[in-house]
Amino acid sequence: MANTYRAFLTKMGGTDPADYIGKAGEIFWNPTTGALRLSDGVTPGGQDIAGGGGVSGEVNQNAFTTVSVSGQNDVEADAKTDTLTFVAGNNVTLTTDANSDSITIAASGGGGGGGDANQNAFSNIAVAGQTTVAADTTTDTLNIAAGDNITITTDDGTDTVTISGDEGLATRNDTTTETSSSLADAATDSSIDITGFKSYGLYSITANNACWIRVYDSNASRTADINAGRTQGVDPAPNAGVIAEAVFTQSGTVKFTPGVFGFNDESTPTTNIPVAVTNNSGGTTTIDITLRLIQLEG
Repeated sequence: MANTYRAFLTKMGGTDPADYIGKAGEIFWNPTTGALRLSDGVTPGGQDIAGGGGVSGEVNQNAFTTVSVSGQNDVEADAKTDTLTFVAGNNVTLTTDANSDSITIAASGGGGGGGDANQNAFSNIAVAGQTTVAADTTTDTLNIAAGDNITITTDDGTDTVTISGDEGLATRNDTTTETSSSLADAATDSSIDITGFKSYGLYSITANNACWIRVYDSNASRTADINAGRTQGVDPAPNAGVIAEAVFTQSGTVKFTPGVFGFNDESTPTTNIPVAVTNNSGGTTTIDITLRLIQLEG
């Protein structure tokens, strides 16, 4: 028997479409829900027709047609079956699962674009009177250098940096021996410079031949003393800038007890210690000079 299409309630015998049963195979219109129904001869109101959709029914009912983000343009569906596409931006990973109808949005760790690997970190290190140290990249490394009398120890396990200072800057220093030019007997070399400290305690002077050694606070004091023609055994004038002097009849060491306080008195203090030596060996030779110092100022 051919299916019968009943379009009007009057042709259903005045029965409410929700209660209408009809004959199995009949297709009828429910004007209340706007859907076509299929009678199975048993169920009031009939059954859904596979594929859904009456004349005005939509396959995407109860779906959002517009996606709005504050400060951005709205994304609107252009067709009944339009597709909304999710795009992963910087440091974002999108994972879909068709079985569970889910989308997982995860933030990845790395830097670039939006999020940085060094968030809540200082990008500039400033010290008064010094040039600011600025990070050049998001993963730049700040190097910490140890100055005079400072020891820096790192511990990666505990993320600590230990900065230690030598007690009282008391660093004994046997300086590298400086050697004079070749000198005839009674000749003087007034160009010897020994690297030490801006201020220091002088413990002793060591020489390898008979000689007369003078230590000064500046190049100008050394030049003035030499030009004055002061001879061995004559005390320097007050305020002459002579720190110490020692006379050797042979190789050996002259100790200063108590120690002698020395310093560099240039307009800009340096670690240079000006020295002059006169050869008393009786022949032509060089003189090796060693100052034993304790540091008072770097």
